[in-house]
Amino acid sequence: MNSFVYEASMEDSFIYKTLNSSSGLIEKIVKYIKTSVALDKTYWEEQYSQIGKGIISPLCGRVLEAYDNGLIELLYSRETKVGTSIPFIVRKKDNKIVASIFISTFSTIDKSDNLTIPVKQIYALMECAYVALQMQINPMKIQRNVALMKLCSSVYVQMIMRILNKEYSLILDNTLYEKVQYCVARFFIERIWEYPNKNLVDAYASNDLKYIDNLDLDMLKTGYENFGITDINKLIEYIKTLSPRMSELNIRYFIERFVNTYHSSALISLDYLPYVFFVIINILLGSFLISQAALNDLIKNIRGMNKFYIELSKLV
Repeated sequence: MNSFVYEASMEDSFIYKTLNSSSGLIEKIVKYIKTSVALDKTYWEEQYSQIGKGIISPLCGRVLEAYDNGLIELLYSRETKVGTSIPFIVRKKDNKIVASIFISTFSTIDKSDNLTIPVKQIYALMECAYVALQMQINPMKIQRNVALMKLCSSVYVQMIMRILNKEYSLILDNTLYEKVQYCVARFFIERIWEYPNKNLVDAYASNDLKYIDNLDLDMLKTGYENFGITDINKLIEYIKTLSPRMSELNIRYFIERFVNTYHSSALISLDYLPYVFFVIINILLGSFLISQAALNDLIKNIRGMNKFYIELSKLV
């Protein structure tokens, strides 16, 4: 295992642990890496050339440079697949940290040894892996960017609120809706983003609340803190206590609804920050690796989302 120890935050992910316990994810990753080959440019010259024009994203040049320098690798295995829930990992290899993309999950190699995959899909996978790599190398640089944190938090909160509102009609009770919204926002900022200034976490989480009064909010904060919310499972367990209408809510049912709505490729975004970026980037680029229909308007209509790449380009 020490040949591909990836970032601790993924290993700490409740969703990752659940996937591993149910489907032997670690063993699949080990087998995939052992049976794969790293694809050079000759396998995907046409896509490489299109990406090189720099039209798809402001980060095209940096992503290709990382690939050329061996920091991003496209691993292709004819023997096994990892599954769409884990498109890539960041791992240690030959005394350096690299981003490894499990490309055969999303592509094939034809008889002429050409990789068959749409250019936007291969680029989206590479850009997301590149961002994850940069986050592993210098996490504090990203964590301190408040503008980017607010955009990612808005996406995360709206994704979860859409599921819960559809199932439990939260919008019919504005106070309840904002209680759940606060809990989700706080969990993201505190546990997923890991914002370094603990004194401001609560302020950011409660910034957009309009209906909940100060007494209810103080009680909610106390309840949240006393519940000891350390992972997405505990968050869901606490949210269900906020109203009898959510009494049957549990993490298994929530995950099923989340996957059905957004696609399995978005699953680990529930508690792993690089995959929150994966969701946003794939929607903005229009890769269709996750549910474009479910997320396109949700993400693109978030206030300030037009500045996402401006902020991201400063950091990676």
